[in-house]
Amino acid sequence: MLPQFLWHESKLADLFEALTPGGEVRLHELHGSARALAVAACHAGTGRPCLVLCRTDEVATALAADLQCFLGDGVALLPEREADFDARAGRVQALHRLSAGQAPILVASVAAALPRTIGPSALAAAALSLYPQRIIPRDEALRVLTAAGYRAVGQVTEAGEFAVRGGILDCFPPQIPHPVRIEFFGDEVHSLRRFDPETQRSLGPESAVTILPLAEIPMTEMAVSAAAERLRAAARRNAVPVPPALLEALEHRRPIPEWDAFLPYFLPDLATIQAYLPPGGLIVWDEPSALAEGAGGIGYPPGGCPPGGWETDLAPLLPPREDRWASWAEF
Repeated sequence: MLPQFLWHESKLADLFEALTPGGEVRLHELHGSARALAVAACHAGTGRPCLVLCRTDEVATALAADLQCFLGDGVALLPEREADFDARAGRVQALHRLSAGQAPILVASVAAALPRTIGPSALAAAALSLYPQRIIPRDEALRVLTAAGYRAVGQVTEAGEFAVRGGILDCFPPQIPHPVRIEFFGDEVHSLRRFDPETQRSLGPESAVTILPLAEIPMTEMAVSAAAERLRAAARRNAVPVPPALLEALEHRRPIPEWDAFLPYFLPDLATIQAYLPPGGLIVWDEPSALAEGAGGIGYPPGGCPPGGWETDLAPLLPPREDRWASWAEF
């Protein structure tokens, strides 16, 4: 493969052999796909996972596509935090793939990388892994799905839904192409099968499935209770009311996009995305000067809310910016 060839035929191996902990290697005059090839060579030669930071989402998307040409499916792109369902679920999937070793290369823009997020251990606890012969009460599985943001429906047709019929649980995690039908026998998972959401017909057996949360917000009873308490405390402190729609969303545990800005209220111990990089991982800065400059102006009005009509009402209730966003110095 070209990355291995470049690693052995260039001086990259010598540079990394002399690299000390906390040190850096600078590569200059790389343009176009040569930047991706250099990153791919560093990964191929060292075997170390990489977090690649880019100045914009457009640059990150293009670089990730180039890296996939060299490394295949072992590359994940971290979406920027948006109200869009796919972006919110995609962030969780990308972080999970990096920490699980499924994607040893994670590419992110500065805007995608700086928001503080759920930590690896909390994300692992919020996920649901199912396989034949696993012992788990069906009601416990339903509790995890509800806390993960999945919506109960009569029949599963779209990602993010689940349905129950007796001892059968249908669920459609967005990271897989087809929903899964889980058959329980008492408290034991008896079988898993993929099925067509349009015809509801089986497509074949599945050996295992990991159902990830739909967003970085854990809607567990403990997290929701903590968020409600902190939200009301902020309202009292600033002498402003809490919008009824927010309280209703909390009561019904709906993972609305506005909660992204209130994540510190749900989880006081947040992480930066470096926490998902396995030990020994490399952080790659694409155009370092542009990264630092871009990081200085990042933040949704009023400093973290998704675009929409809520900003004026929510601004006094938001957690401090430093609790929601990492500084560039932390990278």
